[in-house]
Amino acid sequence: MSTVDKRLLEIVGAMLERELTEAEAQELRESHRFIVYREWRYAAVLNKLHLARQTKDWAWFEQLMPEYDKVMKLY
Repeated sequence: MSTVDKRLLEIVGAMLERELTEAEAQELRESHRFIVYREWRYAAVLNKLHLARQTKDWAWFEQLMPEYDKVMKLY
């Protein structure tokens, strides 16, 4: 679980107890945007890797691996 994931959970926990401050509400929006973007990138690279494996295009598969590594660093 990344730092962003943990912070999002903290903010949601605070939201259940009280009204969020404007800074917390902004953090909530930014965290949500980051997580959605990260998951979109993860799904996109996995789909490409799957297609490369299905077509046995190992050169493309190897080209995609650095992109996969970048996405995995976001977790």
